[in-house]
This record gives sequence, C-alpha cells and structure tokens, in this order.
Amino acid sequence: MFSVENIRFWCAVNEFHNAVDLLRTPACQDESDYGESDLRVFAQDIVYTYIRNDSEMQINISASQRNKIQRDVTTTGGPIKRGVFDNAQKEVYAMMSRHSYPRFLVTQHKEASMMEK
Repeated sequence: MFSVENIRFWCAVNEFHNAVDLLRTPACQDESDYGESDLRVFAQDIVYTYIRNDSEMQINISASQRNKIQRDVTTTGGPIKRGVFDNAQKEVYAMMSRHSYPRFLVTQHKEASMMEK
C-alpha cells in the first residue's frame, strides 16, 4: 500500500500550521473562541495519532525526532511552537517523494495499461 499515515500526517501538520496562523493573527484574536490551549490539544492529537510508538497510524521517523516532538508538545510553559512538527513533516515528505509517489505512478500506469487492453 502507499502508507496512508504519511499523507494524513502531512495534511494534519498543514492544518495545524493554518490553525496557528489564524489564531495568532492579531485581527482574529479578539474574534476567536479558541486559544493557545486548543493549539496544544491539536498538537497532542497529532502526537497521539502519528508520533507515539503505540500510535494508531505511526509514521516512520527517527527516535530522537519522535522524543523531541513528544517533549516539546507535552512541556507546558509558553505557546506551542508552530514548527514543532516541521522536521518530521519534511522527513515524511521526502520519504513519500522517494518511495510512495513513484510506486503510485507505477500502479497508475499498470492500471491504465490494463484498461487499454
């Protein structure tokens, strides 16, 4: 298969970035019902879904990166960093572009060839 957890993680991080940007935009701060604690919950959900060793859709990243993300998300004190998942997202993107996407293209080509016959 094509490692659906990778694309879902990549999309979740993009959604996290959008939420951080929106929440931290001065014009939106007074109008929003959400706050920094909601961003931390969002980040924790990403950790529980994709980062932890027992995650339901665990992505393949280095142990040091996994530990750093978990530490950064669970450490309270100040706002959560927008880029907390960026290195992992880059690693996952690189992996998808090297492995998953080429396999997808081969599959699509084979399916198209079979339909022509």
